[in-house]
Amino acid sequence: MTQNKNTTPQTPAHSRLWIQPYKLVQPSSGAPLQQRPRLVKQLDQCRHFPLTLLRSPAGYGKTSLLTQWMAETGVNVMWYGLDPSDNDPSYFASHLIYGLHIATGEGCPDSLRLVETNQFDRLDSLLTKALIELSHHFDPLFIVLDDAHTLNEPAILSALKQWIRFLPPSIHLILTAHQEPNLGLSTLRVKGQLLELQAEQLAFNRAELDTFLRERLAFEPSSEVVERLIEDTGGWPGGLELITRNAGSEADLRYASGKLQQSFQHLEAYLDDEVLSDLPETLHRFLTSICVFGQFDARLCNQLMERGDAETLIQLLREHQLFIVPVDEVSGYFRLQALFRQTLIKRMQSQEPERWRAIRIRAAYAYLHQERPMEAAQLALQLDDADLNLAILKAGGLDFYRSGQFSVLLRLLDPLDEERLMAHTDLILLKAWICLLSYQEDKVLPMLAKAESQLGRDQPQIGLEYAVARAQAAINGERFAEAKALAREAVDALPTQSFVSRTVAASVLGQAALCEGDLATALRYLEQAESLAFQQGLTQQRLWSLCLMSDVRTVTGDLDTALDIQNQAIALARDHCIELVLHMEFVYRNRAQILIERGQFDAALQSLELGTEIIEPLGDYGLLNPYVMRGRLALHGEDRHQASQLAIQVRHLLDRYRYHTDWVAQAHEFLISADRLLGDPDSEVFTPPPRSTGAAINHFYQHYDRNRAIADWLNGRTDNARALATSLLDLALEHGLSLLALKARLLLAIWQPDEAGRRHWQAALDDLPRIRPVTTLSLYRQLFRVEGRDWPDWNLWFQPAQSSRPKMLLSEGDPRLKHLNQRHAQGHESVTTKEFQVLLLIGEGLSNEDIAQCMHVALSTVKSHIRRLYRKLDIDNRDQARTLVRMLQ
Repeated sequence: MTQNKNTTPQTPAHSRLWIQPYKLVQPSSGAPLQQRPRLVKQLDQCRHFPLTLLRSPAGYGKTSLLTQWMAETGVNVMWYGLDPSDNDPSYFASHLIYGLHIATGEGCPDSLRLVETNQFDRLDSLLTKALIELSHHFDPLFIVLDDAHTLNEPAILSALKQWIRFLPPSIHLILTAHQEPNLGLSTLRVKGQLLELQAEQLAFNRAELDTFLRERLAFEPSSEVVERLIEDTGGWPGGLELITRNAGSEADLRYASGKLQQSFQHLEAYLDDEVLSDLPETLHRFLTSICVFGQFDARLCNQLMERGDAETLIQLLREHQLFIVPVDEVSGYFRLQALFRQTLIKRMQSQEPERWRAIRIRAAYAYLHQERPMEAAQLALQLDDADLNLAILKAGGLDFYRSGQFSVLLRLLDPLDEERLMAHTDLILLKAWICLLSYQEDKVLPMLAKAESQLGRDQPQIGLEYAVARAQAAINGERFAEAKALAREAVDALPTQSFVSRTVAASVLGQAALCEGDLATALRYLEQAESLAFQQGLTQQRLWSLCLMSDVRTVTGDLDTALDIQNQAIALARDHCIELVLHMEFVYRNRAQILIERGQFDAALQSLELGTEIIEPLGDYGLLNPYVMRGRLALHGEDRHQASQLAIQVRHLLDRYRYHTDWVAQAHEFLISADRLLGDPDSEVFTPPPRSTGAAINHFYQHYDRNRAIADWLNGRTDNARALATSLLDLALEHGLSLLALKARLLLAIWQPDEAGRRHWQAALDDLPRIRPVTTLSLYRQLFRVEGRDWPDWNLWFQPAQSSRPKMLLSEGDPRLKHLNQRHAQGHESVTTKEFQVLLLIGEGLSNEDIAQCMHVALSTVKSHIRRLYRKLDIDNRDQARTLVRMLQ
């Protein structure tokens, strides 16, 4: 990767990375460079800037200038030539991290391990980890991202934007682009941390044009003609190269420059007239075909053209100086000059669209023949050709899955009709796993059922793999016995090499045992699944096992251990940059529930923010739990307005969607509490309908039925309530559900102020100090108007505890906030405490990212606070916000 070595990176034989070496090799010039010492000197200032941007339309010599500067300075460079295929985050991460690892003398081993095994989800976290490793590399390294304008994937742009802010002093990033990339460069520009060379600087000045013409022409043009060339082309190097290519006289120069003009609108016609029209048909057809490739060699061209003379034709192009440039001196790869290639593509799209489509299809198959499925996939996604999609999936589908490129897989699979899909049992399984990972179980069972009906006797392993997928779908559908039977059969019969399915099957068995109230068995299987996942490097599956293990510990009342396991899961996710997988929403949701139970509201809110950020992409469906937990916090903070609004939202979602019983139970508890605490005390509260499923032997059935008991009591059906709570207590004790047993005992103690109630209270005292259900005690005190009793420690546990109120409300009395709302808030909307905190931090000059870190909330939350602040205060920008803060001091 170092400039003076000029070697082509090779992908390690053991690596699972999708590396195309030519993308990481700096290009060489096809002809002697026009020496431009003026620009080389300007570019050399990049040593003093974290970021350098070379921005101009095609043909201004950005790449050539960089090549000249690297040749003269001998600096250590990591080159990454970008194209649209790099918009896949996994593909981008593979090339960038591998390139950094090689350029730093294998200095990024941890980051490389993550991308090799695809054990990352958040690209920004991966790049942050790479930055930590780069910070130990003290020699200057220049990272070139060539054609950065081709990047449009939000996840990549966001990660790069953050990355740029924290580059260590020894690392310098250089971007070339046709237009400014969406990387938030204005901040760097204002701070004087951005070096820019634009079209005005890259254009030839008079002296450079004189030199260029002397080297290219067999005659010396007059000063008048040279001035005309500068006026017509604006010093555009690419245009001047085209103009001078066939010029034999001043008249030729005047004619060519007149056709191009300043706007270059007639470039395509000029190329037709002056370049392509004189070519032999063989070369003409060759050029208009190979322009489909960003980089090519003779083998790839032969595959495309279905002939064997590509090497000869490439040599002819070089002899004719037809804008063909070697990528390097050793790999045998070439590229067409960008302006020339873009014009050829535009010409093909407008004049021969059918042939252009056929060329792209053949190019995709040529990529497949060279075992380059990612490039083939990028072409296929534009073409809507089912046969091509199928060929790519058969060649590289499993590798796409292993490398985590799920979005590419889904886009290749979705257009395939059922008949095509059913003919390929391996693709059925692939689609099933992807749907299960993205919570689309409704698509899985019908697809598997039809596929299984077509399985032959010679495919028993595929049938077992299908069984594991069906088992996971059955668990999610609360069919526990079915899930257990399917997973048990698979574990017993699957071969060792089917380690993914065996690991998932063990996890399903653990989850089924948890849902059936067999906690010891659940823990044994989940620990087995976690161990298998660790051995095989299946980080996401290991994470899911930890999630379920924390669930087991929670229902046994061991909340401290549950929090410790969640800490392990969070650390695992951070280490492997997978903080945004849906499993982490499960972790943060359960963590928020425990912290709310413990009365740790600020920490609970932080977990809630993190979980909400993860589940928001699911749309309204995923917002039920965030609404419910925010509603619980609002009730405890006595924010009646917010609690009422959230109750409306929760009812709407329950009416609109079908949810798992666990989610429904959480929602019902909030609605019952809201009805009683916010509504008419004499009116009936919401009563959940009876369940149609089995006995309450797991935590979510217990929670659901406990809600029914509470609703019965509040609605005057006291005998029903006591009977149901007694039944729940017996089941909870039988199955070791200590947390649920404690909650049932508390209800019975409150509802029975006699000796029977005292016995329940005495038993509850054994668990209260260990579990510390502060919020449950507070809620029950509010719902049931609990009076003082002379039972041991009764009044201690049921006293009104101010410390249980959310700390986020303690600054409501800040006189500055009161003044702000009285003098500056618009209409009836008051600025909340959290919004006020954001306003004060803006006043201190903090960025959105800094505010998010300071408040321990997601960046999206900060942006939401700011939007509401601006609306409520009728301001438009941060300057006005800072002025307001100064007025409040």
